[in-house]
Amino acid sequence: MKLPFFKWYRNVSIAKKLYFTVGIMALLIAVELFVLIFSIHTLSSVRAYVNGEGLWSKAQKDGIYQLLKYARTQDEADYIKFRDFLKVNLGDHKTRMELSKPHPDMAIARQGFIEGKNHPDDSARMTVIGYAQSSANCAKKWIARNGLSFHTWLTAPE
Repeated sequence: MKLPFFKWYRNVSIAKKLYFTVGIMALLIAVELFVLIFSIHTLSSVRAYVNGEGLWSKAQKDGIYQLLKYARTQDEADYIKFRDFLKVNLGDHKTRMELSKPHPDMAIARQGFIEGKNHPDDSARMTVIGYAQSSANCAKKWIARNGLSFHTWLTAPE
């Protein structure tokens, strides 16, 4: 029993078969290029996000160090450095709070990443990654885990 497709395919000219094969290959190459570009952008976004987490962690560590140094020496310069390091964490906190809203303003979220000392070119891609995390309910868990520490930082006297 011969299938109609095979009968039709046997009657198609070699040129049409070649065009069909080349067309399929071109389509596959286009799909591969799209996947490659998508993966490069995703990798760059994740790299920027991980770098931002490192900046956040370093600012928190250095801020606590400057605050402890201020407690020992009572030197106003140490307290000013503490407040400068605090701005990094507050910028990232601003972004996290904005992205946890049902309809976040992405401009505010990007501005928070920039205030967190992230490169402005990376802030848009980081916002997309952050939004994906917040819509996956990660933000609520993060807020519950870190809410007390931010309350302590936010209520520090001027």
